[in-house]
Amino acid sequence: MKKLLFVGAGAVGSYIGSFLSRAGHDVTFVDPWAEQVDAINARGIAVTGPHDPFTARPKAVHLHEAARLPADFDIAIVTMKSYDTVWAAPLAARHLGPRGYVVSAQNCWNDPVVAAMAGADRGSSSGHDVFRAGEHDGRISARVKELAEMLSVVDGA
Repeated sequence: MKKLLFVGAGAVGSYIGSFLSRAGHDVTFVDPWAEQVDAINARGIAVTGPHDPFTARPKAVHLHEAARLPADFDIAIVTMKSYDTVWAAPLAARHLGPRGYVVSAQNCWNDPVVAAMAGADRGSSSGHDVFRAGEHDGRISARVKELAEMLSVVDGA
């Protein structure tokens, strides 16, 4: 199981993170919306949709508390609005372990911005199948295969 950091606990991040938490991954959210962080910590995340409903109980921290997080996450997933990518990607990257990488799971194609902020070797893209993972140079690496398999608990990858 992986240690995952989500920068963004809105609709996209909460949905993906909840499925990955339910699958056994260690999920931590960082979000600037204080009420959302407090709600996750108090009640968890209730997930409904074309599946059996469930409640996930990941950890959540306020944005101003993020500096206290360790630098040992396997994957950091940016799920903020596109205009927040330029600050969210470096925040995600600074909490990665030595082999960690950043994934953009956003509503726009922000992968080039993530690669510029975190480094091309620390970025990985997702986003079509419902999820389409790949390296910036088009390679299908071992980490891309692992990411696609991990995301398949949420939707097609």
